[in-house]
Amino acid sequence: MNQKTDNNLNKLIRNFEHTVKDDSKNAQAIALKLLNLSLSKNDKNLECNANNMLGQVHFALSKYNKAQKYFEKALELSEMIGKHEEHGIILNNLGNVFLVQGNYRRAIQSYQLAMNEFVVRKNKVWQAKCLLNIGSLSEKLEEYEDAKKSYQSAMNVAEEINDKQLAASCMNNLGIVFAKLGGFESALKHFQTALKEKEKLSDKISLSKTLMNIAGVYETTGKLDEAYKFVKKSLKIKENLNNYEGVCVAHNHLGNIFIKQSNYKDAIVSLQKALVIGKKYGCKERMKYSLEKLFSIYQEIGEHKKAVDYLVQYVTIKDELLNIEKSRFIAEKQKAIEELKTNLETERILRENERLQLELDHKSRELTTKAMAMVQKNELLLHFSKDLLALQSDDVEEIKTAAKQITKNIQAHIKTEDNWEEFEQWFQEIHEDFFEKLSVKFPKLSPREQKICAFLKLNLNTKDIARLTYLRVETIENYRYRIRKKLKIPKCDNLVKFILNL
Repeated sequence: MNQKTDNNLNKLIRNFEHTVKDDSKNAQAIALKLLNLSLSKNDKNLECNANNMLGQVHFALSKYNKAQKYFEKALELSEMIGKHEEHGIILNNLGNVFLVQGNYRRAIQSYQLAMNEFVVRKNKVWQAKCLLNIGSLSEKLEEYEDAKKSYQSAMNVAEEINDKQLAASCMNNLGIVFAKLGGFESALKHFQTALKEKEKLSDKISLSKTLMNIAGVYETTGKLDEAYKFVKKSLKIKENLNNYEGVCVAHNHLGNIFIKQSNYKDAIVSLQKALVIGKKYGCKERMKYSLEKLFSIYQEIGEHKKAVDYLVQYVTIKDELLNIEKSRFIAEKQKAIEELKTNLETERILRENERLQLELDHKSRELTTKAMAMVQKNELLLHFSKDLLALQSDDVEEIKTAAKQITKNIQAHIKTEDNWEEFEQWFQEIHEDFFEKLSVKFPKLSPREQKICAFLKLNLNTKDIARLTYLRVETIENYRYRIRKKLKIPKCDNLVKFILNL
């Protein structure tokens, strides 16, 4: 890529970072543009970035299934290219999806892997963010003391690197834990401190969440008018951001405040708005809440027909959510079982391969031993032959005749093909397709040259092969030269190494 292209890419990425929180539509357009560009250039690094961006966009839009698919694709690409620089961030983002889906086991796995990446890369900012997410997971599991510790650790890191935005998020999350533990005064102080920082930073998504948290404290402590004001402020921000699930939550919250004020008319309006938006964008958990509250209102005001209608809808969606959860749980268990089966099968195959390799090594050693024994036998026979030939210098005719005959028999035994046939049988038990490969790949090799190749396969040296074949060393060297030429092996390459790899 040239400098101009790099500058354009960097500009697009910066624009995405500025728009992803406040303008999801524009952020999605940027991410899609980068994805198309990466595909046209076959740039896996950029494709990984683009998928991660699209995951962030869909997560901001509460489209968690789509977000998961994009994050998983980004993770796959990251691993393919040897871990992208944002590998940990992708894992963290995927953990966020699992967290909101209620898949806590996979969430903590993703966060822990992400944390390892951030520690290795000494990325303090993302260490703090990941600690915040781990705290959120502990909070979901109602392990509030653990959540508090994670949030405080994140706060310490944020203060160490002087990241005010992160520190504000930590302050907000600590406020949530204090509220859960009943420390409403401490919670409110933490929320208000976080709110001031977020207003300075213009972090609209986080700002809307802190506003809702403050509203929650006021509602719990009975200050309903104050609660209403903060929910309305949060609702306005979420509507501008097209955060549909957030809008559902805000309308449900308003409905609950109106119920506590016995203002059923406005409560019905707010809850029905939440229901309509929930149906349109698939926010079933929020719909369940709306339906339950509408049922309780109509039951309270004596409109039993409508109450029954909402009750039926409530039970239906509750069953749907339960079935989704059951299906997810079963799918996870099946996946875990398949993974276990695969691991066990892999382990069995490895053990079998190890056993076969040991057996092969043993047979190879045995074959080499047999080959050397044949060399020694031939040497011994040759020695006897020479000794008997020496007897021919005697004058005794009978000894001369006997010596000649014995010598003739011994030499005949040395040159017999029986040795080779026996050896070939041993050899083929271990390297059963060796000769077939030689014949197919190098049809010009003669039978004698194939035999020499077999001895080279056993890593025998020229002298040993000469003894084994009852040929001179020079003759074996000539065979080696012809074999190298027929196999078209360059002078710089090792003949034995080449044959060993066949």
